[in-house]
Amino acid sequence: MDQQTLLGVLTAFTMAQRQMLSTLEALMSDNKIVDVEEMIAMFLHVLAYDVKNRVIQREFIRLEETVSQHFNLVLLAVLRLYDELIKKHVPVTNNYTNQRWKFFENCLGALDETYIKVNVLAVDRLTWEGSAADSRILWDALA
Repeated sequence: MDQQTLLGVLTAFTMAQRQMLSTLEALMSDNKIVDVEEMIAMFLHVLAYDVKNRVIQREFIRLEETVSQHFNLVLLAVLRLYDELIKKHVPVTNNYTNQRWKFFENCLGALDETYIKVNVLAVDRLTWEGSAADSRILWDALA
């Protein structure tokens, strides 16, 4: 990947994303082979474009082991930021007074990720026929 493309990718982030990048940079350190910015760029490229290790090797002109090691280093740094990046789920109680929730008064179990056991009639059950085509259509729609 040339310098201009790399700069284009990195400058496309919002302020919050840049703050996360600077936090990651503080958790990690450059090594002899790859600097922190390139490690993060490889990591984000894999996540954003769902590409294989071999594509990253070609784009960044790095060995397979180097790409794997640095991807894992960034992943570990992101995992250390779990408490800062991931908002904890707070369940809604039945005595919640916000007016917006009055419409969902009897649905709180469903909204709170509580699963309700349902017996679906055999006539209404989905079958496996067409499932392969359905997944291909989904992937085409996402692409």
